[in-house]
Amino acid sequence: DNGIVYVDGLPLEEDYINTPTNVREGMIFPMIVEENCIFVMGDNRNSSKDSRSPEIGLVDKREVLGKALFLMFPGTHRGQEKRDFGRIGAIE
Repeated sequence: DNGIVYVDGLPLEEDYINTPTNVREGMIFPMIVEENCIFVMGDNRNSSKDSRSPEIGLVDKREVLGKALFLMFPGTHRGQEKRDFGRIGAIE
């Protein structure tokens, strides 16, 4: 309700998020992530289609083909914002 994401009851420190997280995507929280699945969320949280949507839901680990290692070119929100080139670099 307050826009903070919790994992195992502890709030995540998400200094890369510009706005509180919207949970009104159709899933019911709190949620237990099933074994061998992952819950994914975009960093542009309130404009991302991710595991909060029933259309995506939990992702089976067998469907994960790789891992992002480097951000080459930051996007914008429908072309409405300036690109944040300070984000370019290795992804931790």
